[in-house]
Amino acid sequence: MWLCGGHSIKMGIGMSYHVFHVTTRKRTRVHDGSCGHCRHGAGHANQRKCNSGTTGWSPPFETLKQAEAYMELQFAHFPDRGRCKRCISGA
Repeated sequence: MWLCGGHSIKMGIGMSYHVFHVTTRKRTRVHDGSCGHCRHGAGHANQRKCNSGTTGWSPPFETLKQAEAYMELQFAHFPDRGRCKRCISGA
């Protein structure tokens, strides 16, 4: 289990979606929790991008629709929003 941004992340349990943001680039992406970029909100194994100032992960969402609604609400001012093209088909 990871602790990221005040929320605990249970690795590999159930389906989850997370939103990653890069404030300096005004970019955000929804990831499937099992994605290698996401790792259930923990990010890459060799990087610490867990709310490290300009980057961060959302808490887990049970559905893609919930994650996308969060992204649209929290990051409406980011011009570059979308789904991860590697882990969510139809992105």
